Amino acid sequence: MGRPRISRLARWRLASVAAAVLAVCCAVGQPAYAKGSKPVITGLAASPATVASGATTTVSASVSGATSCTLSANKPVGGLPVTFSCETGSVTREVVMPATVGSKAIKYKLALAATGTGGSAKAKVTVVVGPASKSPGTWRVGAGEAHTCVLLSSGHIQCWGENHYGELGDGSTTNTDTPVEVQGI
Repeated sequence: MGRPRISRLARWRLASVAAAVLAVCCAVGQPAYAKGSKPVITGLAASPATVASGATTTVSASVSGATSCTLSANKPVGGLPVTFSCETGSVTREVVMPATVGSKAIKYKLALAATGTGGSAKAKVTVVVGPASKSPGTWRVGAGEAHTCVLLSSGHIQCWGENHYGELGDGSTTNTDTPVEVQGI
């Protein structure tokens, strides 16, 4: 006894059913179980949300269902955009905000985009960068090659940095990261 013969119509129906089953079970060549849920971003925050000109803020959030994240800004910020691996858990990135020019604060919108097998999600947070001249008690800031000085609203001058040749004006040649009062002014 040989194999039973299947008519052309029966083979066509069998092929159609098999194609329908494959279409339901597979998407873009991947099994249905490989598709993930859309990523979720919660608690996006910048701390501090208001910073001085050229200062650092820390951006953090909780991310789930993602494989990669991209942090970007609506205006130029050094080091952004940056893409990094971000699986489920906390995401934290330090961002050095640009130095401002002029007398007005500038608002930056930082965006975190999370991408995963089930799609993408995006969240935004605002960081305000205040001008250096509006920092509490400060009138003017000046910098040398490796030292910085500030004229305070009180009229006093403080400097910090390298002091090999007495650049800081405190009567010493000691380097310091802490502001020292300029003497004799």
